[in-house]
Amino acid sequence: APVAGMYQFDFSVFTNRTTSTGDFYWDLRKNGTTVNRAYSAKDGSFSMHCQIMSSMALYLTANQYVDILFAAAPGNQSMAASGVHNFFTGFLIG
Repeated sequence: APVAGMYQFDFSVFTNRTTSTGDFYWDLRKNGTTVNRAYSAKDGSFSMHCQIMSSMALYLTANQYVDILFAAAPGNQSMAASGVHNFFTGFLIG
């Protein structure tokens, strides 16, 4: 954060899941600590595409940061490379 204040963060990711892919989640983190989790449980009965979205307002002091951590357990996970399906935004709201 360049200056202290309230910031709005939004993200959306598009995945291609198979029957062998485990649970997966995306953590919105403030200074490396999870403050919000978007989660999808494994469904071993069929393969599917999945859109995960999350939104949160956070107060940040100057020089704090926000990032996203992705994890899948067990198995591999893929995300579409298209900017049409994936985004992460953050902006000062006050």
